[in-house]
Amino acid sequence: MWEGLSNGNFSYTQINLDTNLINKILFEESGTGIIIIDIKGIYLFVNSKAAKNLGDKANNIIGKSIFDFMPKEKAEQYFARNYQFIIEGKSVTYEDTFLLESGEYTFIIKDTVLKDSSGKGYAIQSTSIDITEKKKTDKELEYSRKKYQLLYENTSKPFLLSTLDGRIEETNLATSKIFGQEKEDILKYGCKLIIDNADLRYQIALNILKETGHFFGELTGLKKDGSKFPIEITASLFKDIDGTLKSSTIIKDISERKLAEDLLKESEARIRSIIESMDAIIFLIEKDGKLIECNESFAKRFNTTKEKIIGTNLFDLLPGEEAKEGRAIVNNVITNGISYRTEKFKDGYWNDYSVVPICTDGKILDRVAIISRDVTELIRTEELLKESEANARAIMESTDEVFMLIDKKGILLDCNDAHAKRLNSTRKELIGQNIFNLLPSDIGERRNQLVDEVIATKKPFFGEDYRDGFWNEFIVHPVIAEGKEINKVAVFSKDITERKINVEILKENEKRLKEINSTKDKLFSIIAHDLKSPFNTILGFSELIIDEIKNNDLEKVNLYAGLIRDSSERTLTLVENLLDWSRTQTGKIAIKLKNTELKSIVDNCIQLLSDRAFQKSITLANKIPEQLFALVDHDMFNVIIRNLISNAIKFTNKGGNITVSSKEDENQIRIIVEDSGIGIEASRLNGLFQLGENHSTIGTKKESGTGLGLIVCKEFVEELGGTIWAESEVGQGSKFCFTVPLNK
Repeated sequence: MWEGLSNGNFSYTQINLDTNLINKILFEESGTGIIIIDIKGIYLFVNSKAAKNLGDKANNIIGKSIFDFMPKEKAEQYFARNYQFIIEGKSVTYEDTFLLESGEYTFIIKDTVLKDSSGKGYAIQSTSIDITEKKKTDKELEYSRKKYQLLYENTSKPFLLSTLDGRIEETNLATSKIFGQEKEDILKYGCKLIIDNADLRYQIALNILKETGHFFGELTGLKKDGSKFPIEITASLFKDIDGTLKSSTIIKDISERKLAEDLLKESEARIRSIIESMDAIIFLIEKDGKLIECNESFAKRFNTTKEKIIGTNLFDLLPGEEAKEGRAIVNNVITNGISYRTEKFKDGYWNDYSVVPICTDGKILDRVAIISRDVTELIRTEELLKESEANARAIMESTDEVFMLIDKKGILLDCNDAHAKRLNSTRKELIGQNIFNLLPSDIGERRNQLVDEVIATKKPFFGEDYRDGFWNEFIVHPVIAEGKEINKVAVFSKDITERKINVEILKENEKRLKEINSTKDKLFSIIAHDLKSPFNTILGFSELIIDEIKNNDLEKVNLYAGLIRDSSERTLTLVENLLDWSRTQTGKIAIKLKNTELKSIVDNCIQLLSDRAFQKSITLANKIPEQLFALVDHDMFNVIIRNLISNAIKFTNKGGNITVSSKEDENQIRIIVEDSGIGIEASRLNGLFQLGENHSTIGTKKESGTGLGLIVCKEFVEELGGTIWAESEVGQGSKFCFTVPLNK
């Protein structure tokens, strides 16, 4: 019935302390501290609430001086101020904090000058309302706001905090990402850097925001490269602590999708205006509803004055159902002599009100005192705190990133389901545990040191770690609340294993691409130089043969034909090696590993190259034993032996020897092609099997070459799972050795 009857100031014009029993009861039941101090600093009246605050009983305080209950310095200041107020007839409302026996309390105090019939001030009436709990709730709300701010700074939603002239005061990394701009540039140049001011909708949106305090709609965003893209804006105005209008804005890129997504809503608890007055509405009515006394706050609620409203029937001012309910409550209170208290919500206000029976000499009078307080701010603050917590929880659970809130000792205060899932547990089981103890001892110790460092420096730490086959990117951020010691940190962690793998793949592909390009260049160089020369030789001698046939000089024709044959053989060898090598580079060679008898392959190669050896009177010997088997590809092994014997013939003098032998080493066979040739300088041995190195030299019979045969040998040996190397000294011949797996 009495809900919503607040928003005003309480005052009394004059109080008769000796005879006004009704007002005395009213003062005692209101829950508000009330004292009256005369111009000399003597307590004329103290109700029980004020007496309790002063640490004594009312009867022991009345008649005594303020100097009996306050430190001398403060009492002198208080006395001087009151004296001046009484002389000037000045009233004032202020907030003050006192250290009482039960702790520190904060009050809103209203001092009103009491005047006699001649209008002369003779005393100060002070009413005090305890707002300690409200202050505590305000601090908790501020802490929640800080935590909420930390969350939006790390969320994936782009966010702006700006003034109405387009200056941006705060933003997050998501904003930088969506617009491709550095955070510092966004803060420096403001909205014009990221939002197209030339878009006609921009000014319309700004006008709507100024007029209504809100805007939701589409605008045009600007990327760093100058390109434009559609964005969806949700903006709200609020006043900061200085009363300056500012806008909080959430931005969404709707280039690829126009469907609305749930936007992160600003908590209605951003900063709400403190209700102008916390004074209670106080009034007295008779059983039938006749108003016999009230304060200014009550009269103001009905847009009238005390003089006009006193004497009216309160129930006639209320709607039918409320009046009926009010009559029933008053009748029950008077009949039973028990106070009634409740909270109700109406017209946007929450009110706590009490209906108190008035008694004298143990007799209940047919009237009640009604005290109504506006508790809207307190209840809304609690709701906003809950809503803020709910918003924070929604953000934490909507991401696959791991979130933890831990204190400086490692105790888990909160986490999201993603963290619990990673540990194969639940939030309920994890909260309260020491997170460092859940890690290997060395890692737990490092994490403990890291948390201590973040708390000590008040700076966030960004890092990566690798554990249990996964890469993680993490942020350890100090939780900073105004007026409180930093004793906890928020940890955000994300699995970046896939990203790391992709980076390594890209690096490996880049390396291989460079190798392929280098190989291609070297191959083209070989083809351009070494393939062109033999053809020039063949063409030149062919023309000479034609001329000598005309001259009927068969001896020269025979000579030139031999030279053409030798050049053709070398060219054929080069082409075969090029084809074999190119197949290894393109991956088109099919390896067929079989249990293969080796001696027969070497015999075939010796037979194939016997004519070349015969021309230089070189002896070829196969010392590989019968029935020696290895796990090789027949064709690859044949190419390797053929190239090594051919190379040995090239660099062996007339009458020399070439021997192919083998040696078993544990699970592999070593094949040795040894010649009595001219040998190789030690400085050139390591580069024999590298493409592009100028290792080809003229043979003992002026044979030319490219060195590609040895490259093919290396590629094939490695494909077969072996290694190849050369041993040589100048003038002492050479040994070319390679290994292949032994098949037992």
